[in-house]
Amino acid sequence: MARGRRPGLLAALTPDEPPALRRAAVEALGPLGHLPAVPALVTLAGDEEEPPPCGRAVTALGRIGGGEAIPVLLGAARSNSETLRLRAAETLVSFRTEEVITALTDLAADAEPKTAEAAVDSLARIGPRQPPLPARAGARHSPGPAGTPALPAVRPGQGRTRPR
Repeated sequence: MARGRRPGLLAALTPDEPPALRRAAVEALGPLGHLPAVPALVTLAGDEEEPPPCGRAVTALGRIGGGEAIPVLLGAARSNSETLRLRAAETLVSFRTEEVITALTDLAADAEPKTAEAAVDSLARIGPRQPPLPARAGARHSPGPAGTPALPAVRPGQGRTRPR
């Protein structure tokens, strides 16, 4: 890099840039939600030879989202690296798929207490899976034949438990 010239955030992710600049770029891209950064972050997240940038890339991918991020985050959840499993447990909450719920459930039994706790927190934030609204509403509230109301009519005075 020429002296005095500063690369853009995406260019700062290349291996020939100083580690401090790469780290700062990764940390900035997550909160920015910069989708064009996903391919570069996927590459960086797959490089377990460099754990700090790799872990930060996993976190950034979780914050940015995008379909390309899910396989990388699921891979991090299965990693031998405690740091990557922890980062995956913290960031998978952004994706509510069956695969993610399964991965978080597995991470909830992780030998590392911080990772297990993060996975449980993520599962709690995802919340219980709910059936579609008509199934939850019950038979008496399900849509009726064409032209009839989906919910029963309420008449004045119905539902009161005590007089006014």
